[in-house]
Amino acid sequence: MRRKQLITAGLATVATIHAAHSVYQSMEARNVRHKAVQQGRLSPREAKKLKTKAIMQDAASVGIAALGIKGAISEVKQAREQAKSINEWKQERERRHQKRIERLKRANDDHDGRSRANGWATSIAPQEHRYVDVPRYADGNPYSAALPAPPIGYDRQ
Repeated sequence: MRRKQLITAGLATVATIHAAHSVYQSMEARNVRHKAVQQGRLSPREAKKLKTKAIMQDAASVGIAALGIKGAISEVKQAREQAKSINEWKQERERRHQKRIERLKRANDDHDGRSRANGWATSIAPQEHRYVDVPRYADGNPYSAALPAPPIGYDRQ
């Protein structure tokens, strides 16, 4: 964006300098025409033709420079508007981020008033009765369908 803006401004500057130079050359040519008419080397009719041609060239070069300047100004305006919209977007993003953080803090608050904002770890020790209701298996295999093996030294009689 910045590069495009600089290129446009540079081209407008070059067009303006070119137009100013063209107008200056036209003024010098005018002085030369006046001297030529006074000395009789150029007829007044030919001088008028050259004058009209020079005026048209000056108008064209000034018009081109004006278009270049107008383009540069519109580029600067567009860049300002885009920078403004980017800043607004960043502010809106930050505001939404803060709202999201507040919503997550409210959602992570327990009914006891304990906060889980620092993660799921709490300072309360785990309860011991958690593992009481878990079924126990004699052979340690919860998928065993058969009865456990008889103890060693067991005789069937």
